[in-house]
Amino acid sequence: MFEIKDTRFPKEFYNCESCGSHADDMKSIFIFRVVNVNGKMVRGGGNIGEVRLCRKCRIEMSRLLSEQ
Repeated sequence: MFEIKDTRFPKEFYNCESCGSHADDMKSIFIFRVVNVNGKMVRGGGNIGEVRLCRKCRIEMSRLLSEQ
């Protein structure tokens, strides 16, 4: 499960974790572990990962995930 949030921090302090750029609409992507309970997808545990990606890298990630 993914959740995308606006970063709300100055762009010059953080860069894209994939390509290293400082601009291009940075967003934080939170990744949750999801389990299937009685046919419903439920967020399981407190394991949350955060990745900061620029627009170009988010589009590339979306393309890669859609091919699976």
